[in-house]
Amino acid sequence: MATLYSLRNLGISPGQSKHEELELELAPYVQAGVAYASPVSAVPGLLDVTMMTEGLSFRLRFQAELHGPCARCLEDATLHVNVDAHAVHDSEVEDDQLRSEWVDDDEHELDVTGWAQEEVGVRFPNRLLCRKDCRGLCDTCGIDLNQVDGVHTHDKPSDSRWDALRTLQLGTEEQAENDAADALERGE
Repeated sequence: MATLYSLRNLGISPGQSKHEELELELAPYVQAGVAYASPVSAVPGLLDVTMMTEGLSFRLRFQAELHGPCARCLEDATLHVNVDAHAVHDSEVEDDQLRSEWVDDDEHELDVTGWAQEEVGVRFPNRLLCRKDCRGLCDTCGIDLNQVDGVHTHDKPSDSRWDALRTLQLGTEEQAENDAADALERGE
């Protein structure tokens, strides 16, 4: 369920602000097919709406904690997000920089949840790690390298592409010379 804020009948004049405490319902943030979710269904947020001479100015503040798998070892990783975002909207102009995509002019509503989701995405790292020095999983056996003391190694398996050559029985250098001489005598 999206948190929508009605912009009808704000009851403020240019230069005045209205401050609202909201409960933001954040959907899980999905990155590369992996969901990172808040452990609570809604996070508290503060929304300031200021009437300008032309249009509205918005400020959204909230903190959230998202949990999901570490990008290296798959253990639980946590991201603490601290958002303090600003946007403006003037429904009378065509300039996209002065029109917030989160305001529906027909319904006169601000999609606070959509805006909050975008702000989480802007702050989300390329790879969320359980800790900065996470060593990840062994690419051979899959063991969590964070749980291993010291160096973890495996004997390198032989490259199977060379197996056919290993089965060839090549003679000595002398045999190769004799075969070449025989071929010359036969006129080959």
